[in-house]
This record gives sequence, structure tokens and C-alpha cells, in this order.
Amino acid sequence: MTNTPNQLKPLELAKLFHDTYEELAVKYNYETRLETREFNRASKNGMLMIETCRIVLESLDTPPTHVLIERGELERMCKVIPVHANIELHTQEDAAQLLVHMRKKAGMTQVQMAVKLGVMQSAISKIERGSQQITIHNLLEYASACGCTLSIGVHK
Repeated sequence: MTNTPNQLKPLELAKLFHDTYEELAVKYNYETRLETREFNRASKNGMLMIETCRIVLESLDTPPTHVLIERGELERMCKVIPVHANIELHTQEDAAQLLVHMRKKAGMTQVQMAVKLGVMQSAISKIERGSQQITIHNLLEYASACGCTLSIGVHK
């Protein structure tokens, strides 16, 4: 996960969106128009996508909101947004579960998270399954993409 939303340029995001859309179209047996299968930034469709992405990126530049969640189980947290979180992550699976929770709580799909982070959906899937090493950087990026802040503490 190298690009955060404010580092992506509208053209890059439009290309990422287009490529992801074309991949998903094949997966879901959806036939796209022949003239739009290749991204063309000079076409009306390309210019519209770039302008849309510019507007979306500008909206993502708003500072994240700090959300405190009260101590409790992740299952309970999925039902109610508590006031303060104090979650201990002991395993890779705990971290993966937290990332899935944050994304779902923000109302995002894996594809939407991938666009926000500037990666492919498959990378999000690997991280959330715990099949890719989850780093503090991943946790911070997810929190930021969800409009939250993440505080990390060390205890004896």
C-alpha cells in the first residue's frame, strides 16, 4: 500500500478505476463497450472519469475524524459505534479482523478501499484474509481511509 488518497492524481485514480472496472466486468460476465475497453484520457469518457476522480480526491482531503470506541468485542462493535476502543491485537488474524471491521463500519467494499489506498482489490483481500503480513502502516492507512485515527500504545 504505497499511495494514500491525497497522493493519487486524478488521472491515476481514473486509470485505476477503469482497469478495476474492466477486470470486474469480466469476472461478472458483463460486456463493456468496445470503444471504452482501453482507457483514453482524451475521450469524453476519459475526461469525465478524470474530472470525477478530481472531485472525489478533493473530498478525501478533509481531515480524518477521531473516533473513540469503548472496550468490547469486535462483534458488538459491528452493531453499535461505541465511544472508546481499547483493542489488543495478539495475532495476525486479530489485526485482519480489525481491518475488515473498520472497512465495513465505514460502509466500504474491498474495491472502494483499494481505490482509496491506490492498490488492487486482490491486495485488500490478501490483507483482510491475513495471508499477507499486516504492518502498523497498513493499520494506519486503513484507519485514515475510514476517516478515523489510530493510536498505538505499548504496555508492560
